[in-house]
Amino acid sequence: MAPIAPFEGRAEWTQAGALVAMVLVAYLPALRGGFVLDDADYVAENPLLLTLGGLWRIWTQGVPQEHYWPITYTVFWTEHHLWGLAPAGYHLVNVLLHAANAVLLWHVLTRLEVRGAWLAAAIFALHPVHVESVAWVIELKDVLSGFLYLLAFRAYATFVVEGRRRSYGLALALFAAAMLSKSVVVTLPVAIGVWLWCKRGRLERGDVARLGPMLGLAAAMALVDMVLFRKVQPARFDFSLLERLLIAGRALCFYAEKLLWPAELIPIYPRWTAHAGAAWQWLPPGAVAAALALAAWSRRLLGRGPLAAAMFFVVTLLPTLGFVDFPFMEWSAVADRFQYLASIGPIALVAAGAAWATAHFARPAWTARAAGAGLLLTLGVLTWRQGGIYENEHTYYQAILARNPDAALAHNNLANLANALDDGRGIDQAIQHSEEALRLAPNFAFAHYNLAFALARRGRVDDAIRQYEEALRIKPDFAQGHDDLANALARRDRGDEAIQHYDEALRLKPDFAQAHNNLALVLAGRGRGDEAIRHYEEALRLEPDFAQAHNNLGNLLDDRGRTDEAIWHYEEALRIKPDFEEARSNLAISLARRRGRNAR
Repeated sequence: MAPIAPFEGRAEWTQAGALVAMVLVAYLPALRGGFVLDDADYVAENPLLLTLGGLWRIWTQGVPQEHYWPITYTVFWTEHHLWGLAPAGYHLVNVLLHAANAVLLWHVLTRLEVRGAWLAAAIFALHPVHVESVAWVIELKDVLSGFLYLLAFRAYATFVVEGRRRSYGLALALFAAAMLSKSVVVTLPVAIGVWLWCKRGRLERGDVARLGPMLGLAAAMALVDMVLFRKVQPARFDFSLLERLLIAGRALCFYAEKLLWPAELIPIYPRWTAHAGAAWQWLPPGAVAAALALAAWSRRLLGRGPLAAAMFFVVTLLPTLGFVDFPFMEWSAVADRFQYLASIGPIALVAAGAAWATAHFARPAWTARAAGAGLLLTLGVLTWRQGGIYENEHTYYQAILARNPDAALAHNNLANLANALDDGRGIDQAIQHSEEALRLAPNFAFAHYNLAFALARRGRVDDAIRQYEEALRIKPDFAQGHDDLANALARRDRGDEAIQHYDEALRLKPDFAQAHNNLALVLAGRGRGDEAIRHYEEALRLEPDFAQAHNNLGNLLDDRGRTDEAIWHYEEALRIKPDFEEARSNLAISLARRRGRNAR
């Protein structure tokens, strides 16, 4: 194998530039996209991205997603301070990282003497199954961990070929960084083992010893991540081992099919039901076993490449095949983003096969180049089209429902968007989508919450209370649900119950400024003014530009004769929100009261 060297010569730089240019063109619609799904919670509205203290918490306490992926969120923190909430900057970073991964993949495959390396990298760059990992902002973790994974693989290969000890240390450091970006790269040591076996036909004792520290690092960091995650989001699915084997076998066939025929790609695929007693459900696992056996049997004829590619594919997908529970399994057993790195194995195998066939059968030679160009053009067009669904949340969820009308998560999130509209039509849409989500997933706490919110807006407060209570029965640690239930109870003059739920919301989320404000309103109405003032002041300490809290505190202070202080709060409310008519009216009344007092 050739030494792992940097690019040499104008031709290589031209080919690398072509890969980058293809990615930028194919992902132009994604560059114009917005934030979707989890982007709001973990990026756009993540308070940890605002301050140096937040950056410290990212590294010492984890993040709202509850995985320990501090490098990914450090990049988000940096991006937030560079371009705030402009989605284009976040999308551009994802796209550029994907382009870098394509170039790096070509570089590594070339130095590993894999035939058709540039074609493999180009297919990887343009294949539409990767759109989810690139066009969805939160999936920075895929492209970033992938970049570090490939660098770690390159460093380890350099160590094997050239014997540089510092390359071994660099591989360990890069692997740790990849794990701190997304722990799904835990399979890298096994993937390296597959490559070494493919290269030599065996694993030597020294190989196992040198991979030992990397395996130990993988196990330790994966355990830490899993413990932290399950502490706050315990994902438990009651599947037997046989059912998990069925799911895994079907998933592997699904991913291979989407690589070969990338049609009907959607962010949320229909959820499968596993029945070990159904004979047909054993066909996918049987097909996987047969494919692996065929690849093993054909080693003398075809070499070790096909089996190595298949093993890499299976091993790299292993963390997402359902043997370990994770929350997305509630909605689907598969997702395009799960095969971002795993796809490299089959893609490299196909490209190598195409290169071999071209060398032996393509006459004239331009026919092979034309076929390759046609393939890349087709993949690029499919990627362009797929990237368009990330334009905004409406296009995203509607694209899901067009191909998977039973996606309860998409119905619920459309209800959430409709609840944000200030008209009756939005309320009707919110009720409709929430009810459909609950028909599909009766224990979906957030769908109960969205339905309750819409019913409260419609004036059906008692129905809303029942839905809020059901949401909290399913998810008792939902602080926003406690706050909104308390609001509904307060509208029904059930103040004592409302106070209990406000207190619970604040116990769960002590920095919940809105709950402090709402609790203060109820306390003031029940004659507990001193307590109310403390909660208003706490709300404003947490959120100094909270215009409504300034206005409400001004009202309470004015009622207590503290007019000068009230005026200051009204003025602050108007500074923050100049069109705040209630605060303007209250300020006028307080100013008139002060003038009258001074005149006396």
